[in-house]
Amino acid sequence: MQEVNLLEFEELVRKWLADELSGRELIVFYRYLKEEAYRGKLEDILAKVYADLPADESVSRDWDRMYAAIARESHPPKRLGWRRYMPYVAAAVLLITCGLLFYISNYTADTVMPEQIVHAPTSSTIRIQDSKGGQVEWQETSVKKAYQDLLMTDSVLEVLPTAEEVIYYTVDNPKGSKPIVIRLSDASLLTLNAGSSVHFPNHFDAKKREVSMEGEILFDVAHRTNQPFVVSTDELVIDVLGTTFNVKSFARENTMETTLLKGKVRVADKKGRSLVLNPGQQAVYDVQTGNLSQRTVQAENVLAWKDGNLILDDESLRAVLLKIERIYDVTCVFDPGYRDVKIWGVLSTREKLQDMLPLLEKVSGVKLKLVDRKIFINQK
Repeated sequence: MQEVNLLEFEELVRKWLADELSGRELIVFYRYLKEEAYRGKLEDILAKVYADLPADESVSRDWDRMYAAIARESHPPKRLGWRRYMPYVAAAVLLITCGLLFYISNYTADTVMPEQIVHAPTSSTIRIQDSKGGQVEWQETSVKKAYQDLLMTDSVLEVLPTAEEVIYYTVDNPKGSKPIVIRLSDASLLTLNAGSSVHFPNHFDAKKREVSMEGEILFDVAHRTNQPFVVSTDELVIDVLGTTFNVKSFARENTMETTLLKGKVRVADKKGRSLVLNPGQQAVYDVQTGNLSQRTVQAENVLAWKDGNLILDDESLRAVLLKIERIYDVTCVFDPGYRDVKIWGVLSTREKLQDMLPLLEKVSGVKLKLVDRKIFINQK
């Protein structure tokens, strides 16, 4: 083993911890991890990273606890603020060798898909319609823009009602756009994923705060004991007082999901069946069967889209491709004989689509071809 390769491996480990690996570097990183000699150096490298931390960082050197964490943790933690959670991040790196991240074997880094380059979204677009018949479309900019009682700066839209008249707005964050944030008149924050929309008033009724939505939105609701907050989708109604939760309800997907981060919510369907969620729980509504069920999830994995990541835990390839469709503003065309498969791993939506599709091909065994912003999906 040449020292220069060890130095490169150490640099790749550091960049992985900082979430700075490019698509090509990620491929090289996994190649190293295929070799036992390099995997055996992980602990030494992690110890070296620890030694480089500032003296005031509170991080445990208890490596036995770190290895125990491997057995407990089924998912790598968020990488933001990784220095504060060094033992768990270390465990996450070691988990790569156990197969909890994409294991890319026999992939040629020189493989290039011949189609046009499809880049990850770098800016936000916002489309607004109001109940008075007006409409406007804005691109992300540092210059403040105003429309009636709405103010936009960068990717944040604020509702600043200036009149008693109630005006309803529909805000659309189209496919291929970065997430946007809306601050409602009650100070609640809504983060809209690409391909999502929300309908709300410029100021709420004194007894109830109601919005309707389609797509995926993270809600951080301002607490008001006597003014509940209600979110409606095509099939579900979510009642809250003040809490943080994520709702995913896309027209082309087979399930609608409500995931609770903190507080408590009640999720009800149109037949009157309901579930009460506690933090870390998710309500799942099956569109085809009408079944409403509940399960425990890693909430931070569900929210990885906010940070430009997709964390996949035994997720269907079809669902993953539909997410990619919205993020990159492409169209997925499934072969009539397509049979869905389950995959797991981590994808960065900051990479070009051409770098992502070969990885998905390797782990799924499904042929993916990109032509004129369409992904054709065929069983190999």
